[in-house]
Amino acid sequence: MLLYKIFFGEYFFDAIASDTSLEIVLFNEKPDLLDIGCASGEWTIKMAPFCHSIDGYEYSFQQVETANKSVGDSSNIHFYQGDAKSLKLTKSYDGASILAMLMYIEDSEDIYKILKNVYLNLKPGAYLC
Repeated sequence: MLLYKIFFGEYFFDAIASDTSLEIVLFNEKPDLLDIGCASGEWTIKMAPFCHSIDGYEYSFQQVETANKSVGDSSNIHFYQGDAKSLKLTKSYDGASILAMLMYIEDSEDIYKILKNVYLNLKPGAYLC
C-alpha cells in the first residue's frame, strides 16, 4: 500500500493506493503534521500552507539550520534537531511522515522504537506515511 500526499488549491489530502483500490482522504480542517527525517525541510515547507502546524525533526544539526533559514514568514513550521529513536514529542498529530527516513535505519529494534514513539503521538484516525 502506498500513501501519496496530494495538494490541490487549498485542499490537502491523502491518496492511499494498493493493488486493488484507491482511497482519497480529505482533511476537513488543516491538519497538524509531523515530519521525521525532514532533512533541509524542502517538503515540510511545501506542505506548510496546507497545515495548521507542521513540525520537522532531523538528526543533522546542519540540516536543521538550513531548514530554519528557509522558513521565511511561515509561523506554522517548526524544525527541531533530534534522534528519531528518542524524541520527546509533546503534542498529538493528524499525520506523520517517517517512512522515507526508516529505510536508513538498519536495526529492527530502533525501527520499533521510532514507530512506537510516533504512534503514541498520533490522534485517533491519523495517517502514517
